[in-house]
Amino acid sequence: GMAAEELGGIGDIPHAQLPAFAAHYRFLFSPIRYASLSLAVIEAMMTGIPVVAFATAEMATVIEDGANGYSDTRFERLAECMRELLRSPSLARDIGQAGRRRAQERFSIERFSADWDAALRQVTGS
Repeated sequence: GMAAEELGGIGDIPHAQLPAFAAHYRFLFSPIRYASLSLAVIEAMMTGIPVVAFATAEMATVIEDGANGYSDTRFERLAECMRELLRSPSLARDIGQAGRRRAQERFSIERFSADWDAALRQVTGS
């Protein structure tokens, strides 16, 4: 991310290069404990990258542990899940695709516009 080089990171990846860059990774680990769901998590899910995250805040409603990602409050368990994803490309693919389906259900533009359309119809009595 921005200014990540200052902390020893790789720096900002241009937006157009993100899909190819992310394709080299087996999972996304989200270490956030005290904030809600991040855009990075949604983007990873939308592209089929498995998410490993702490089961806090909104994350607990999006990640179904072991089904469409891995979510727990214990880092030791999450670390084991990450090792398992590294050992098993087929597991990573299956979990990632399940996460993609969940993200499309919850965060797609089709869901968003249908909800707004329904709300506006209810308010206007149409």
